[in-house]
Amino acid sequence: ILEKFPKTKLNFNLVPMLISSIYDYGYNGEHDIYSRLTITPVDELTDDEKEFILNHFFDANYQNMVLPYSEYKKLYDRRMQNPNCSVKDFTNQEYADIMSWFNLVWFDPMWRDFPELKKLFAKKNGEFTLADRENIIEIQREIIRRIIPSYKKYQDEGKIEISTSPYYHPIMPLLLDMKDAVFANPNADYPRLKSDMTEDAAINVKLALDRFEQIFGKRPSG
Repeated sequence: ILEKFPKTKLNFNLVPMLISSIYDYGYNGEHDIYSRLTITPVDELTDDEKEFILNHFFDANYQNMVLPYSEYKKLYDRRMQNPNCSVKDFTNQEYADIMSWFNLVWFDPMWRDFPELKKLFAKKNGEFTLADRENIIEIQREIIRRIIPSYKKYQDEGKIEISTSPYYHPIMPLLLDMKDAVFANPNADYPRLKSDMTEDAAINVKLALDRFEQIFGKRPSG
């Protein structure tokens, strides 16, 4: 958008904990359960892990992310038309196919001109290998590694301003006085916490400003 409309000025707010997570995924090789399972050899998957795959690796918008891909749809239909299916109803290769398609359909269309992605989208069920799945995760990381440098580039060019939030994105008034929550909604149940967490609030602000300066070269205005 900024390249198409060079006179546009934008502001973005970046939560430091999110920035740290982006760095962990992009540069430190961190995994969540989805990416960890994706690069696990299928013959090493436990029954619990296979059950997780059947329950969560079809979490995608049907109209836009399942229906257009006939190979993924075949697997989706088999899973959804049998709510009582067992982990034994799918072969190891089919688990490899499910994990590959799940990750592929979550790529935003703007990135699908990656030559490697085009080849992967052209594959049929039964053709996905562990190397393919590792490649998919690495392409995700390559895209992730472009995020922060893009923000910094436009900040340094004066096209955007970046503000930040307390490090872990706490709601600051609640840290200063829990009674603020009671005032807003007196009928809710609240944890018995000490009311004044001013020290926590101050730490969150300092951590945020320090992390922002470390990454973007200056402290934010907001």
